[in-house]
Amino acid sequence: MERIRLAKSLQALGFTLDEINGALHSFESGNVDCESEMWRMESVLDRIDAKLKELRRTRREIVSVLKDCRSGRCRFAAGRGSIG
Repeated sequence: MERIRLAKSLQALGFTLDEINGALHSFESGNVDCESEMWRMESVLDRIDAKLKELRRTRREIVSVLKDCRSGRCRFAAGRGSIG
């Protein structure tokens, strides 16, 4: 039961299945503590930060497209250019 709770907890924090598997193996080895596992959390944080950066870029692009649409410069209209 403890193993399942740990896996669910790690999943909720954004760990991938491979990362959860690795963390569970470390946990089962008995040689796990915050110091030895901190790199896993840092890796997840780095991935989340990269995803947030990409989402912010995408959001800016969508805002730009909407602004153009509202001002009559629809990027979707035939022959008027493309998105991007």
